[in-house]
Amino acid sequence: MTSPEKIFGNNSRSSSGLRALGPAPEGVRTLQDVLSIMDAGMGRLELESLMPELLVRIRRIFTSESVFLYLQDAAGKKLRALATSGSGSERHEIHPLGDEIETTVFQKGEAMAFNHFMGSSSHSFMAAPLRINAELCGAIKVGSVSGMQYGPHELIILQLLADRLGLSLERARSHDDTNRVEQRYQDLLNWLDHVFVWEADADELTLSFISSQAERLLGFSLDRWRESPRFLLDRIDPRDRDRFRVALLTAASSHQNQELELRMLSALGRSRRFRVGLSTVRSEPGAPVQIRGVCVEITPAGEFYGHLQQSDLLLNALFDGVSDAVFIKDRKGLYVMANPVLARILGGSRVDAMLGKSDFDFLPHETATQMRDAEILVMKTRNPVETEEIIEVDGKIRTFLAVKSPYLDQNGEVIGIFGLAHDISERKAEEGRRKQRELQQSVVARFGLRALTDVGMSALFEEAVKMLEETLHLDVISILELQPDESLLLRAGRGWKHGEVGSMVAGRIRESQAGYTLLSTEPVVVDDLDRETRFRIVQPLLDYRIRSSMSVVISRYSSNEPYGVLGGHSRSLRRFNEDEVAFLKAISNILSSSILRSDLLEKAEFEKRRLETILEQMPVGVVILEAPSGQLLVENRQASTTLGKSAGEPCGTDWKGHHADGRPYRTEEWPQFRAMTAGETVQDEDIDVVRADDSRRVIRLSAAPIRDQNGRIAAVVIVFADVSGERAASREREWLYEREKTTRKLVTAAGERLELLLEVTHALFGTPLEKGDQRLVNLASTLVPRLSDWCQIDILESSGTLRTVALEHRDPAKLGLARSLSSRYGRQFSTGIWGPRILSTGKALFMPEMLDADLVEISQDPEHLRLLRALDVHSLMIIPIQQTGTGTEEDGIRRSGVLGYVTLARTGGSLKYSREDLDLAQDAANRAALALESTQLYQATREAVRAREDMIAIVSHDLKNPLSSILMGGEMILKLLPPADGQLALVRKQTLLLVQGAERMQSLIESLLDLASAEAGRFKVGLQDLDLKGVIEESVASLALIARDKGLEVKLEMNPVTCLAKLDRSRIGQLMSNLLGNAIKFTPAPGRITVRLEKCDQDIEVSIQDTGPGIPEKDLPHLFDRYWKVERSSSKGTGLGLFIAKGIVEAHGGRIWVESREGEGATFRFSLPILPRES
Repeated sequence: MTSPEKIFGNNSRSSSGLRALGPAPEGVRTLQDVLSIMDAGMGRLELESLMPELLVRIRRIFTSESVFLYLQDAAGKKLRALATSGSGSERHEIHPLGDEIETTVFQKGEAMAFNHFMGSSSHSFMAAPLRINAELCGAIKVGSVSGMQYGPHELIILQLLADRLGLSLERARSHDDTNRVEQRYQDLLNWLDHVFVWEADADELTLSFISSQAERLLGFSLDRWRESPRFLLDRIDPRDRDRFRVALLTAASSHQNQELELRMLSALGRSRRFRVGLSTVRSEPGAPVQIRGVCVEITPAGEFYGHLQQSDLLLNALFDGVSDAVFIKDRKGLYVMANPVLARILGGSRVDAMLGKSDFDFLPHETATQMRDAEILVMKTRNPVETEEIIEVDGKIRTFLAVKSPYLDQNGEVIGIFGLAHDISERKAEEGRRKQRELQQSVVARFGLRALTDVGMSALFEEAVKMLEETLHLDVISILELQPDESLLLRAGRGWKHGEVGSMVAGRIRESQAGYTLLSTEPVVVDDLDRETRFRIVQPLLDYRIRSSMSVVISRYSSNEPYGVLGGHSRSLRRFNEDEVAFLKAISNILSSSILRSDLLEKAEFEKRRLETILEQMPVGVVILEAPSGQLLVENRQASTTLGKSAGEPCGTDWKGHHADGRPYRTEEWPQFRAMTAGETVQDEDIDVVRADDSRRVIRLSAAPIRDQNGRIAAVVIVFADVSGERAASREREWLYEREKTTRKLVTAAGERLELLLEVTHALFGTPLEKGDQRLVNLASTLVPRLSDWCQIDILESSGTLRTVALEHRDPAKLGLARSLSSRYGRQFSTGIWGPRILSTGKALFMPEMLDADLVEISQDPEHLRLLRALDVHSLMIIPIQQTGTGTEEDGIRRSGVLGYVTLARTGGSLKYSREDLDLAQDAANRAALALESTQLYQATREAVRAREDMIAIVSHDLKNPLSSILMGGEMILKLLPPADGQLALVRKQTLLLVQGAERMQSLIESLLDLASAEAGRFKVGLQDLDLKGVIEESVASLALIARDKGLEVKLEMNPVTCLAKLDRSRIGQLMSNLLGNAIKFTPAPGRITVRLEKCDQDIEVSIQDTGPGIPEKDLPHLFDRYWKVERSSSKGTGLGLFIAKGIVEAHGGRIWVESREGEGATFRFSLPILPRES
């Protein structure tokens, strides 16, 4: 008997079960394993021994807890559990009909599923009927208590398994029947005293079968015959062995029957004569050739007749008792002996009436001729022949398996035929039905698996009608879809005219077979449409001359409403059997499930598109991964952009990132992996991610698991955003407050430390810039006693010496000791014990715990050591005050940018310094460096400003009086010289040039003084209430002559209303002179200059517009800067006119600006506040 291990193997694969839309790959493979076991030919006992392991495999397919197989008992009243598997199976030993689902399924004959609560626990199960020879004989049930929901797909697979299992049981029964027939044949052979039969392979002559008469005829036990491959050959007389080998090889190679006479040796050593017939046995392709031998003893010949006469009564008794037809004919084909079974087959004649007659007297001539030809072949070849003979018995066609052998006399001559006929009609019919069911189930299985692929519904409909046509040989097939108006649309079909598929079917639906099928919801079978009374026959069926028909409903599981009708039609009268109706129903169920799947996929696709639309509009990256495979399911465009992918390029799942400390992220550390494996919800985890272009960005990532209805993690959603900009913006703040943040986390007094830093900042920057030393004194006072017991701040002078700026001690009694230590041992920075170390490294000296040995090491002499011990220093920090930039080297010492250092010490029983204290002190020193640098910069700036002002004052004072004398003398000479020619005219001309040069120098000196005043913010104006109109008129009149001489027109447009304002007449005149002078200078002839005066709300606005070349756009922002001149200008001016003009306007509380386009002239505007009217 075959063992479960041999068939199933040792691979205990665990199936992932069936999901909502079909079995997973593991489930499909397990299903194929089960079907292959069911298809293996084996007996009933062998199949039942494998049943427990088979049910275990079925349980794995559905990921269920239990599977039960029930068979009807002999009384037909109860279902007996043939085999069970899984938890709770011991409670289902025997179930009476009417109990639970398997009984309901057995009674209705169709698969059913229930998903509900049983007692205190959820219990979902389904069952399918089991049929053998198309008869209900049991049920198979699958159960779950873990919330599993069974749907149409699972029912289809379960029904497939039930049908295949029924075929396996049916095949096993047939296998047992065949064994019984063979056993009966062997029993019959055993009744023939002088004949024994054997079978062996042609190569080795190893016996696979030998009848028991061999033991009686030759005296050797059957075990002896089988123990050695040469035993049969050794029994042949050596004189005949070569002839036997030749006949054996000829039969094996040519597959032609061979006959010879030879002598065989008995156990007593006697030689007995036998006539031996050799023939080949039909075997599977590729299998070794099998030889069958029939040995008939012919020694002596008289014994045969004697034995025949003695056993005549025994043969008659035997023939009358068997259920098969047995007969003996003579050489002419006339019956010599027959039993009642054969008489009944040949028309009910009595046995004695048959004797002396042939088959031509009872059967049609064609049938009798075929039977006679087989008998002649037997007598000619002297070998047995098997034939299948078809005979009509009682009006029914029956099939018989006839075995005919030669009947020999005492001389070995063939005197007749011995025959045995077994009725195999039922077996043949059942084999046909079984093959048809196997074909149908194979088609259903293939179609079911095909429906689980991505094939569209239209293509699936076409494949369905094609399978129905090829399997059931139908003439017309239709798939009708029910429309909202209750009409029917022919979606697919076979046998219809061109153009009819895709159109409406004529007739009223409620009166048609399709309408009746939809209303009844049960399969409708019509044997003869001409006699049908339940509904009307619609015109299309009449047009196609349909005689027989069957139809089933195609359901729409998503809405519990019918989708339509699947129909199969035949033009000839045909009685559709249960298998054909079940096959049509199975195809319908698969289509129903596929429609459900299509509806679900369409809905899922709609939801997916809506989700994708939402995701594409989200400003953050979103990725969804399948669990547990990690396969990418969904991503939006922002996800790819954030990770540096190009448009349309998937972001993938092989991300690379680093922790804040630089460690790379391991796979199990990623938030999505933790969510997928541990179900963890991760929020706002910042990761330094390496993008596709190898750039690095900081993303803030959150991940959460998505669970299915059973609580299992089905997917993981990841949401992330690029926060690199935020990080960069806060990096400077983090740098400034990093030590404070670290201190707050590690020390409970974090608030006090922050407060101390704020106080340090206030102490340093709350004091005016010019008081640099006082800032450092304030710093020392702030640090004692908050951070130290003793604080000393030393500044490095340019000469290389140290200057103690601040010295504080919490104990006034020890303040003197500290001063003595500073004055004696801290003056020369380059010779001290600490100075060179800080100068060379630029790093702080940190000694959290100072021992006496440390004091001895740093002391310079015994007095130094005494002072250190007296101060009782046990923890020390010396923090350099460093400026930014590179250091310099002076006097052979690398300064490293050190401006000085802060010495902090704790004495007595105070706490030791920690790294957090060092960070805090370093921050204080950094602030001190900023304060010291700002003081030094302020002082240097003040010195430079002071030097410049002194220079301007000296120049203006020393040059103004001589210039005044030159101007007065020149003007006097011009007045005294009369107009003349010759030498006097030359003198007059040179004097005039001297006066003009002095005037320009005087103007330049005044501009320099105005520049210094404007930069110092001390531009002096003498304000008085004046009418701006008059001042403007005077300024325009003074320069109008110069403009006309150059060929320019000066136009003055003023509002006649009085414009009173607080003005300095001379400064406004200077302002107008600068602006009008520029306009005259840069406007080519012929040109126009327009001066406008307007009142605007609370201001007076004056504009000077020219028609000159304009000002380049790049120069506009710099026009009012000091010393600025337009690059293309050929003027040799100082570049101070507009800067001074701006100072004059701002001194009056107004503002000035310019509007210009290159090539379109320029407009200078300034506004001044007007005086409020008196109430």
